[in-house]
Amino acid sequence: MKNKENQKKADLGALRLKAEDLLRGEKQVADGPMTEIEVLKLMQELAVHEIELEMQQDELLLASNAALEAAEKYAELFDFAPSGYYVLNVKGEIIEVNLSGAVLLGKERAYLKNSMFVFFVSNDSRPVFNLFLANLFNDRSRQSCYLTLSVTYDSPLYVHITGMLSRDGTQFFINALDVTELRLTEEALAESEKHYYLMTHSANDAIISINSKGNIVEWNQGAERIFGYTEEEIMGKKLELLIPERYTEIHERQFENVVKGGEHHIKNKTVELSGMHKNGNEFPIELSVSEWETLSGKFFTGIIRDISYRIRAFEEIKIKETNLQNIISGTNVGTWEWNVQTGEAVFNERWANIIGYSLRELPTASIETWLQCTHPDDLIISGTQLEEHFSGKTDYYECEARMHHKNGDWVWVLDRGKVISRTEDGKPLIMTGFHMDITARKLAEENLIQSEARFRNAIEEAPLPIMLHAEDGEVLTISHEWTELTGYTLADIPTISAWTEKAYGPGKQKVIKDIDRLYDLESRRQEGEYEINSSNGSKLIWDFSSVSLGHLPDGRRWVMSMASDVTKRKKIETQLEESEFQYRTLANTGSTLVWKAGTDKQGYYFNDVWLNFTGRSLEQELGYGWAEGVHPDDLNRCLEIYNTCFDKHETFEMEGRLRHVSGQYCWLLHRGTPNYNLNHDFLGYIGNSFDISNLKQAEMELIERNEELQRFQSLTVGRELAMIELKKEINELLKNEGREAKYKIVVGDQDEL
Repeated sequence: MKNKENQKKADLGALRLKAEDLLRGEKQVADGPMTEIEVLKLMQELAVHEIELEMQQDELLLASNAALEAAEKYAELFDFAPSGYYVLNVKGEIIEVNLSGAVLLGKERAYLKNSMFVFFVSNDSRPVFNLFLANLFNDRSRQSCYLTLSVTYDSPLYVHITGMLSRDGTQFFINALDVTELRLTEEALAESEKHYYLMTHSANDAIISINSKGNIVEWNQGAERIFGYTEEEIMGKKLELLIPERYTEIHERQFENVVKGGEHHIKNKTVELSGMHKNGNEFPIELSVSEWETLSGKFFTGIIRDISYRIRAFEEIKIKETNLQNIISGTNVGTWEWNVQTGEAVFNERWANIIGYSLRELPTASIETWLQCTHPDDLIISGTQLEEHFSGKTDYYECEARMHHKNGDWVWVLDRGKVISRTEDGKPLIMTGFHMDITARKLAEENLIQSEARFRNAIEEAPLPIMLHAEDGEVLTISHEWTELTGYTLADIPTISAWTEKAYGPGKQKVIKDIDRLYDLESRRQEGEYEINSSNGSKLIWDFSSVSLGHLPDGRRWVMSMASDVTKRKKIETQLEESEFQYRTLANTGSTLVWKAGTDKQGYYFNDVWLNFTGRSLEQELGYGWAEGVHPDDLNRCLEIYNTCFDKHETFEMEGRLRHVSGQYCWLLHRGTPNYNLNHDFLGYIGNSFDISNLKQAEMELIERNEELQRFQSLTVGRELAMIELKKEINELLKNEGREAKYKIVVGDQDEL
């Protein structure tokens, strides 16, 4: 630029000297007489020089206008750049800066001139910046680094700078790109992943995710506890490992149907199924499934609870995602210049590099290159934004669009531009702008949205009550299970104060103090059981546990509180305690001897009546100790009946003698009945023994009397027969003497003479 200006000055000087010579010649001619021909020749030369001077003046005007237009265009291009441009001297002082650069530093450009750039760099980034300048000066090649600027912003300002040293080595040319949004997005994604990890790995329930091929891609500690497999053993394996064999065929058929888009019969539902432990044992589970989709395909997440204890006796059960990373790509800017009326366009090398090409590989540059490479849906948005800028509704054109990369992928670009000249009738003529590769940011945003969606979905669809709350008392969200059990929606309990007022009434202050301590947690805490009031007035008993989730973007600490509804279990336990108390009271106040034996046939319970009867302690009777009191003559018979019926689970009844506290043996009637629980599992035997000594005594006396009667009857019948024979003989003698028989012989119902 300076060489051109010097050349113009030299041309103007030459013209001036020539004109002066002509004037001196004119004076010399005037001093002496001139012929008419000389006068005409001189006039012709003057006319020619006049025309030359006019032509030179026109050229100068055209060159001046072109220079001004070029200067305005590139000054506009320099000032409009979305990244900051700085020119520093070798001392590090700012010589030139564009508008974006001034905005980055938070000062007017006039105040930035001659300021040390390093003063705007944070203390921890200054060593990096000084090394950056030293490398530029020594290596004289392009350098880049990341810095944190120390300016008055609400949050840190992160920039990526690139620079080069001028050819004469007197100036540094530096470009600074604001990457704060990308940095904050990455931090938010990392925080969201942390929250999801904390939630999944602090839950007692199993949280398992599979891909569309049925392979396990996520496995938390709850799953390890419930199914017995470690994460190393199960990752990448088929879900069928956790399903009983008789269900695998129907599972495979239904899963294939769902992957192809068919109906999902258990989506957003909680169902009871069976699971298979690593050791081969089958156990009942409660399952809720949610479905989510990313660019990698469909995924399914199941929250699984082992409900074995609840099914058997409503016992209490014991209840997060792979880390994602984002890569920052593309901080250089692609430039373009577009003749809106002809469609011609000029791109720089970076513009082509963003979509995977070199500038030489692109066809003849025109607006068609943009149209062919841009996603059709985004062209509609771009067209709308252009029309608004052309009409003057917006100062600048800006649009985020997808462009087709050489490798077949879609890359996101931030397309920004401005009309810098118009035709005489006001139509847009020349427009310049920039392309910035924002693919990394868009992917980070998508991953953040997906991560937050999974975290939110896991909370809301969890089959247990969950509440997220902040230290200022705001309730951020609650699960559907929380609302279903209590009747309170998030609108009913927007704050911890509102929740505790409804749930605990007069006792809320103590609970609030307990909750306030949760924000200082460093690990998961089991809080214990609390009685709460539901919206319909019923009482619920919840067993709470909580875990800290760190800090929200606004700095507040927040906590996830989870609860297990143990109301039914506590009620059953109370009923069982009352029933057991009544049973023991009844067993110990009657006259019946009560005993219980386990599945190993050994006695484990004998009531007070039994112990009082034998005069022995419970410890003496346990196991087979009771057999020591059985009469030796009855022991083998009693044990044979007991063992035979026990093995067959049959009811039995037998009599045997048991030694009384007095030392005498008493006859007892023993009745044993198999004992089963609600699931028809065999638990052993329950027996009742009755003292039948009096009955046995009466029975023996009756036998003795019967024997005596039989002996008496035998004697009586003998005499009667002898008398009959005697009477017969007397009658016979009388008949022989011709006399009448004296006795009438009666045998049974007939008379015998």
